[in-house]
Amino acid sequence: NFIGSKKILKDKLLPELTKWQKKHNYPFYFNTEVSINLADDEELMDMMIDSGFTSCFVGIETPDEECLSECGKKINMERNMMKSVKTLQRKGFNVSAGFIIGFDSDKENIFERQFDFIQKSGIVNAMVGLLNAPYGTKLYERLKAENRIIKTARGNNVDGCLNFITKMDSEKLLDNYKKLVKMIYSPKNYSERINNFLSDYKMPEHVFSIKEEKKLITTAKVILKLGFLQSRGKYIFWKTIFITAKNYPSKIILAITLFVYGLHFRKIAETL
Repeated sequence: NFIGSKKILKDKLLPELTKWQKKHNYPFYFNTEVSINLADDEELMDMMIDSGFTSCFVGIETPDEECLSECGKKINMERNMMKSVKTLQRKGFNVSAGFIIGFDSDKENIFERQFDFIQKSGIVNAMVGLLNAPYGTKLYERLKAENRIIKTARGNNVDGCLNFITKMDSEKLLDNYKKLVKMIYSPKNYSERINNFLSDYKMPEHVFSIKEEKKLITTAKVILKLGFLQSRGKYIFWKTIFITAKNYPSKIILAITLFVYGLHFRKIAETL
C-alpha cells in the first residue's frame, strides 16, 4: 500500500519526485497499489498526480458488507465505494481494481452484484479472482481446522481453480465465475466501461500527450489490428473511438490503449 505512510509521502518523497519530474518534463508515469481511503485525502491525491502517478490499483474485493467483514477489509466498510472510485477518477487516476468470488458469505446474487458494480464504476480493468487460502494465512488455518482444504494454493487466483471446499456449490460457483469474467470482457460491456470511465476521468495536463513519432506509429498499428484485423468487436471499437473523438478528443490515445488491454484480457477470459 503506497500510502501506508502519508507523512513520508507528503514531506519527503512526493515533493522531491514532483520537482524532478517537472525539471525533466515528465519522462515517467507511475502506477501503484493503494487502499481506497486515498479518496479521502485531496491533498495527497493532488500531490500524487503532480508527481506523475496516473494509475492506481485498489482492492475492492466485493460490494457486499458481510463479505468485507468476513475478510477483515474494514477500510472498505461503511463507505460508498462507488463514490470513492469516482473521486479517484475525477482527480486523474485510472483505477484498476481486484474483486473476489468465493467467500462463505457470498449469496446467489453476488455475480450480478459484482458485474453491476464493475460496470457502473467505470473500472475498465477489473481483475476478478477466486478466493484462495494460501498456506500460513488465518484463512488457511480456519479452513484447515474445518477440514475444508483440498490442496495447496498455486498463487494464481484467476486460473479458475479452488483449493478449498466452498460454502456455495463449487460447480455452480465456478460456472458463474467463468460467465462473469467473460461478460466483463465482452467487447460490448468493456466498451461501455471505457465510455463510463472517460466521461468522469479528468486527465492531467502532463499525461498522454503525443510527443514522439513512435507513439503515432504504434497507434496506427493498434488501429489496424483492432479496427480491421480482429475477428470480433470492430464495430464497437470504431463506435467508441468516434464517441471519444467527438466528446473527449484529448483522451483518444487513452481509449485506444484501453482497447489493447481489453483484447489481452478477453483472450485470458476465453481460456477459462
